[in-house]
Amino acid sequence: MDLNQFLEKSEALKGEAGEKFGSLSSGQLNYKPNSDVWSVGQIIEHLIISNDLYLGNLSKVADGTHNDNGWSKIPFVTGLMGTMLRKGVSPESARKLKTFGIFEPSASDIADSVIEDFIDNQDRLISTIKALKPRDLAKRIATPVSKLLNIRVGDALEMLLLHEERHFLQADGVMNSDGFPE
Repeated sequence: MDLNQFLEKSEALKGEAGEKFGSLSSGQLNYKPNSDVWSVGQIIEHLIISNDLYLGNLSKVADGTHNDNGWSKIPFVTGLMGTMLRKGVSPESARKLKTFGIFEPSASDIADSVIEDFIDNQDRLISTIKALKPRDLAKRIATPVSKLLNIRVGDALEMLLLHEERHFLQADGVMNSDGFPE
C-alpha cells in the first residue's frame, strides 16, 4: 500500500466506527455475551491502546527524530516480522490470538466516550500518515512488545489498519449475539 491508500483506509475506518458504534448506549458498549469475550467498548479501547503504542515511533519517523536501533538493520528479520504480524491480525486469519498484556483493555466498564476517543485517535493516525514521506515506509521501527522486534513503517501501518478491520468484525459479532441490548 502507498500513503494515499493508507489515508483512504484510515478515513474509511474512522467513518465506519462512527456509523457502527457512535450511537451505542453505555449498556451496549459494555455488553459481553460471556466472560471470555470482550465487549464492543473493550474492543475499541484495545484498538486505541494498540494504535497509541505504535503512534509514538511512527510520529518520530514522520518528524525526523526517529533513530534506528541495531536490530532494525537486519532486513530479513524485520521483513519476516512484518509479514507475520500482518497475517496474524488480518480479518481473513481464522486464528484466535491472545493479546500481549500491554495491549489489554480495562476489565471494568468502558466510558461512553470510547468511540469519540477512537475517532480522535484515528485523527492522530491520519495526521501522522499525512506527515510521512513515501521513503519513510521502508524505515524500521521497534514494536511496542520489544525493541528487538522491528518492522517496516509500511508494515506497521498496514498491520494497524488490518487489526482495526479484524476487531470491527469482532465487535459486529458481539452486536449480533443473543442478548445484545436493544
